[in-house]
Amino acid sequence: GKATWYKIKSIFNAVKGLGELEGEGLALEEVERLFSKVLRIGDTGEEVEVLQYYLAVIAYFNRNYPQISITGTFDNATQTAVETFQTQQGLLVDGIVGRDTWNAITRLYNDTLASVEGSTLIPVDEIYPGFFLTPGQSGKEVTMLQEFLIEARLALPSIPQVQVTGIYDDATEAAIRIVQQEEGLPVTGTTGALTWDAVVRLAREGTP
Repeated sequence: GKATWYKIKSIFNAVKGLGELEGEGLALEEVERLFSKVLRIGDTGEEVEVLQYYLAVIAYFNRNYPQISITGTFDNATQTAVETFQTQQGLLVDGIVGRDTWNAITRLYNDTLASVEGSTLIPVDEIYPGFFLTPGQSGKEVTMLQEFLIEARLALPSIPQVQVTGIYDDATEAAIRIVQQEEGLPVTGTTGALTWDAVVRLAREGTP
């Protein structure tokens, strides 16, 4: 089953260590950009939503971790999920997300993506690739984003038309800004976990 398969793959991927994080798609500077403060119960905002998103994806593939909702509030359920994660990973169990806990979460999140590549369990392309997509960038992740934006436009016609070029061009940035504005996200034109999730959700709604 998926839990056993994931466990085998996660153990294999875990021994690769920090040296291959960039090869898995997450550069260390991206971790620095995303994580800027210690998160604890009572905190709110985008960073808490990103934390919850990562924990939710991890939990989907591993029954050892509790599933949580993405609310933007570091509530009791989130603290329990963090404590469970810390216990499973051999970290200090305090329910607080400091640098060590956050780095461990991002590593396991990326191991999760690697472990389900080629799987037919879920449409893996819909999972956030684990790093920011920014104007001027190119690659398969940008191509996927543009394809999702085209489908999302059927659900949200205010999204401007984009072409599938594989390059994060001006049209793609403009489309992302509209999604962020309509979804109540910070309007940056850059695609992080929450924006990616919003685009995919709209794409699902727009798909016949």
